[in-house]
Amino acid sequence: VRVLAQMGYDARVAGSGREALELLAHEPFDVVFMDVQMPEVDGLEATRRIRKTAGPLAPVIIAMTANALPGDREICLAAGAKVTLKIGGCEALRDMYDARSIGVDVLVAPMVETAFSLRKYLRAVANVFPEDEQARVDFLVNIETETAAKNFDEMMNIPEFSMLGGVVMGRVDYTGSMNLDRKAVDSERVFNDTKALLTKAKSKGLTCVVGGAIAVDSLPFLRDLGVLADRYETRKVCFNCPGALGPDADKGILKAVWFELLWLKNKRSYYKTIAEEDEKRIAMLEERFSHV
Repeated sequence: VRVLAQMGYDARVAGSGREALELLAHEPFDVVFMDVQMPEVDGLEATRRIRKTAGPLAPVIIAMTANALPGDREICLAAGAKVTLKIGGCEALRDMYDARSIGVDVLVAPMVETAFSLRKYLRAVANVFPEDEQARVDFLVNIETETAAKNFDEMMNIPEFSMLGGVVMGRVDYTGSMNLDRKAVDSERVFNDTKALLTKAKSKGLTCVVGGAIAVDSLPFLRDLGVLADRYETRKVCFNCPGALGPDADKGILKAVWFELLWLKNKRSYYKTIAEEDEKRIAMLEERFSHV
C-alpha cells in the first residue's frame, strides 16, 4: 500500500474476501489485487462474485498467492482468468516453450503473410505442443498487411490449416502496409478489408479478433462488424463480443487504457530501481579501478 501511495495511487485494504466485496459495493475501483487465499470468502470466490455482479464493468483483477501449487492454474481459470501471448515470429520456438511453461490459453503469431509462413508456424506448434495441449490452446495468426490478406485464400488451402484456431486483424500495421496514416484504422477501406477477411475466416469456423489502435472512436467500426467479431483487444486487455459492445463499452476501453498506463508506470518504476542499484555498484567498481 505504501508503494502504491508513493506512485500516486489511492489504495484500500480488505482483510477478507467478504470485506473486499463490501468495499467494491460502495466504492468504484479500477484494479483489485486479489489474494487467492483469504478467510471467510477466498479470492477465487470473490472474483466470481465480482464478475457476476459487475459483468464487463468489473475492475481489472490480478490474482496473487504466495503458495502456488500444481492445479492452481486450473482453479484460477475457473474463476475467469485467461492468458493470451503474442510470440516473436512464426517459428519463435523459445517463445512457444515459454508459453507452454506458463500455461497459455491463446498463442498468436505475428507477420504471417504467406501459406509458407503459416505452414512453418503450425508445424512448429505441432513440434512444441503435445496433442493434449494442442486441444486446449487456441493458435491464432496476425493478419497485419495487405499482402497477408490477399494471400489468405491460399493459406486456407494448406493441409495444416485445420490446426489454426483464428485470426487477428492487426489494423495499425495493416494501414502502414498500404502507406496510410495510423488514423486510417477506422476508415471505410480498412473496415471493408476487415469484413472480407473475417467473413472468410468465419466460413472456416475460425475465431475472429480485431486489434490495433482500439479506442472509443473504434466502437462504430466494431459494432458494424456484427457477428463477425468474436473479440477485440487493446494492447493489454481482450474483450469478448457482443457483451463488450454494449452501451458502456466506452468505459471498458478507457479502463483498459488506464490499466496499460498503470502497467507501464510499474514497469518504469521497477527498472528504474534496478538501474539505480546498478549505478551505485558501477560507482563503487570505478572507484576501485581508479586506485589500480
